[in-house]
Amino acid sequence: VVDLMQADLGFTPVMLGLLTSIPVLCFALAASLASLTTRKLGAEFAVSLTILGVLAGVIVRSAGGPGPVVVGTVMIGLAITVGNIAVPLIIRRDFSPLRQGTAMGVYTAALNIGSFLTSMVTAPLAELAGWRVA
Repeated sequence: VVDLMQADLGFTPVMLGLLTSIPVLCFALAASLASLTTRKLGAEFAVSLTILGVLAGVIVRSAGGPGPVVVGTVMIGLAITVGNIAVPLIIRRDFSPLRQGTAMGVYTAALNIGSFLTSMVTAPLAELAGWRVA
């Protein structure tokens, strides 16, 4: 998919590297802010922010040129950072200590399965319908 994006957007290899690094940078730089947001607004609200943030980021990233792609990727990275803080807090709060490990395992497995399925579908879909749809 990166080759399709590079051809469409004219990104240099350096810019593509930055684009793929943005989510990890968001995790590193925004975890404290995400923790504060979750504490102040509540875990459920933080999860809602995560869902809405990812949706908004996908729309922004898919709608425009190089600038919106970067901005949308930052939005997605920040939203996921909030979710990475909030969901374990909900699990710790809502599950007994004996069930917390299982609940975290199920949550982690769901994240991995979702990532796997997304990875499997994105490239073929991008070939058929373009990277923005994928």
